[in-house]
Amino acid sequence: MAMVEGREVRWRIGGSVLLLTLGSLVTLAPFLLVVPISLRPGHFIEGSLWPEQFSLEHWRAIMTWQGERPVLLWLWNSVKVSAISSALLVVLAAPPAYALARIRFRGRQQLLEWTLILQSLPSVVGLFAFYAMWLRLKDYAPGLADNGQYALILIYAGHMLASTWLLRGYFQTLDPALEEAAVLDGANRWQTFLLVMLPLALPMLTITFVLSFVRTFGDFIMPSALIAEDQQQTLAVGLQRFRQGHQIEWGTLAAAALLAAAPAVALFTLAQKALVSGMSAGSVKG
Repeated sequence: MAMVEGREVRWRIGGSVLLLTLGSLVTLAPFLLVVPISLRPGHFIEGSLWPEQFSLEHWRAIMTWQGERPVLLWLWNSVKVSAISSALLVVLAAPPAYALARIRFRGRQQLLEWTLILQSLPSVVGLFAFYAMWLRLKDYAPGLADNGQYALILIYAGHMLASTWLLRGYFQTLDPALEEAAVLDGANRWQTFLLVMLPLALPMLTITFVLSFVRTFGDFIMPSALIAEDQQQTLAVGLQRFRQGHQIEWGTLAAAALLAAAPAVALFTLAQKALVSGMSAGSVKG
């Protein structure tokens, strides 16, 4: 009997390893195709996975903060806007998510239903309204309205319905006995939220930040509509500069695309450590 169970375990482990290996190959396939394009002289999308000649001309072309195509500046703008707006979104979404999960008040169910309905609407629906409000803001704060990055940060941070719903579900899984113990120790509602529940929700707060960062980093529609200055543009919009009419600079575009993937990869790597540390801290008692 033990031999049969051991054989089943080995088959399961082997099948899991095989599936993970195939999934990794499928995930890495686009990356493996783009890398040789960025290292091949000229702008040819077709060719072998191992270039016959290696060249760094495309990478040298994008490593600039100035000029007609300042890729590094666009990358910095994207990281700055995405990081600030994602941090604001987490700060704004956590309190209402906790309130919807724990506090009973009149109209709570209707609010939850409307929150769920509004999530089904694409963000582009509000583009015209956002643009109109931004134009009106120039009459009251011209210095602020001249920088479209501020508009992006405010708009992205305001897209908090999905994050609120996500955090609400996580707060509901936390043990209510922790709140009751905090109340017995003399903590009020805000102290319970900030000192007890929020640290336990660190894994989901991290996930919310990462998802918001990735979504805003790759957004094209909002920056193209709200930002007119080249020096304020984001990378997703700036990559369009590598297309001149019907000609596409595939080599330089491939190098810029690989560079654009670096912040997301670094963020996911750091987020894994944050998730583990948050879960470990939440599991320690006393």
